[in-house]
Amino acid sequence: MYYSKLNALRGAAAFFVAAFHYILPYGALNSLIYNSAIFVDLFFVLSGFVIYKGYQQSVSDRVINAGQFAFLRLARLYPVHFVILLVWLMFIGGKILVASRFGLGDPQYENTLVWPFFENLFLINAYGISGELQWNYPTWSVSAELFAYLAFFIFLIVFRKAGDSARPLVFHAVLISVSCYLALYVIGLYEKHPTLVYRHASFGFLRGAAGFFAGVALAQLDPGRFVKRRGFLKDTLAEAGLVAIALWLVSISNDSFVLQVVTVAAFVVVIGFFSGLSQGLVSRFLDGRAMQYFGRISYSFYLWHVIVYLFMTDVFQFVLGFETNAENHVAGEAKWLVMGLSFTATCIVSTITFRLIEEPVRLWSKKVVRNRLRIRRGSGELEAA
Repeated sequence: MYYSKLNALRGAAAFFVAAFHYILPYGALNSLIYNSAIFVDLFFVLSGFVIYKGYQQSVSDRVINAGQFAFLRLARLYPVHFVILLVWLMFIGGKILVASRFGLGDPQYENTLVWPFFENLFLINAYGISGELQWNYPTWSVSAELFAYLAFFIFLIVFRKAGDSARPLVFHAVLISVSCYLALYVIGLYEKHPTLVYRHASFGFLRGAAGFFAGVALAQLDPGRFVKRRGFLKDTLAEAGLVAIALWLVSISNDSFVLQVVTVAAFVVVIGFFSGLSQGLVSRFLDGRAMQYFGRISYSFYLWHVIVYLFMTDVFQFVLGFETNAENHVAGEAKWLVMGLSFTATCIVSTITFRLIEEPVRLWSKKVVRNRLRIRRGSGELEAA
């Protein structure tokens, strides 16, 4: 089943995360954007919801095995990541060359970049092996997502016998999610930094699993089936109210672990509501062509946005001669131009990788698995005959 409004919510989350990275060097210019790193958790909840809906039956019934499941998910995530990491390699190499030849930029790109490169390459950068987020650092969440996929497959295999009753699976999914959040809180207390959104450099896999299994529990409860059309005005008021509460919680979450977890709970409610049939103004906006397009390219956009922003900053600083602040980002009103151009350029390159890499590989991987299933069924019929 395709949830168009949830597709658009994924695009909105990608926009907020990019905006967070854009304004982070300038301080708390806007409380909503400044706290928008937590929208990564919206990704995790959405992923758990959609993956459960898409794979629960086929995995539980052993229609697809662990290898096929892993192949489908890796084919969805890895190719674009790999291509963009190669672009990063050229970008960093170019910066080192320009710094050494022309004295522009920082000539001392430390050797600590070597191991984090391999963490990015093999997507093991959510486990705190080096304790650093380097290169395309948003990919820590992709690493965490892969861990959640593995945990999800094991979860379905272990609890397959409970599949006839939704309640036991919901309970266990909630238990896993709550346990991960508690573990993050205890770790944060031990490290004297008990916030959720900064638990990614070393414990991102726990943060990803916490949100993912909240989405799995939500998918089993399926509250969207109770959300019916009640008229444009009533639907609009309900939708706008839920979105406003969620955004308000983001804006006040700051460094409070409790408020951050409450914000994630609000994301769960929003996802559950918009999986239903409500058709207010917000739903119509989400179902519009612009948001649907942005939702489709959101994964590519998420992986591209940092390097495009850094490249645009270098162009303004070293080519156009704009002044920079203490964080080596463009200062003054020109920063808004850099952000706008970065967003536009990221949309363009994301469209290219979506159409040339992401979508073709996704369709190809599904075709490969379908063909193998067809062969397996055919051989089974021959044996039975």
